[in-house]
Amino acid sequence: MFAFIRDAWERRTRSKIRFVFRYWNGSNRVFGDPMELYRALQSHPDYSESNLSLLGQEAIQNQIIGELATVVRDVFKIPQLAEGGLTELECVQVLGEFIAYCGFQKKSGVQMPTSPETTEPSSQSSVPETSTNAVSDST
Repeated sequence: MFAFIRDAWERRTRSKIRFVFRYWNGSNRVFGDPMELYRALQSHPDYSESNLSLLGQEAIQNQIIGELATVVRDVFKIPQLAEGGLTELECVQVLGEFIAYCGFQKKSGVQMPTSPETTEPSSQSSVPETSTNAVSDST
């Protein structure tokens, strides 16, 4: 009986393609609109993508982890560990999973349901472009 209900539910939800980011906030599974999360992340005053590259530098690694965890807690609404949330490292892991999710969506080639279909003819010409820069062999 339960298998029938589960299979019917899976068939119903499988036909819909949903672009929803799922993450654990320490007590619940949370679903978030990736575009809203992305905009909130990019507009956060303490977020800088350069901080991600600084994670490999041991001298400032603890400071960067703390800053990124604060940003993630603000954007993803994740409470601190004492309040039933996640540790700082787990917050950074959520950020990494979100970045990987966004990268996968870009690379997968699946069009988002809100992106309009192109109705204009292609603007590419059939004549190949040539470079106007002269290259000299000065050896």
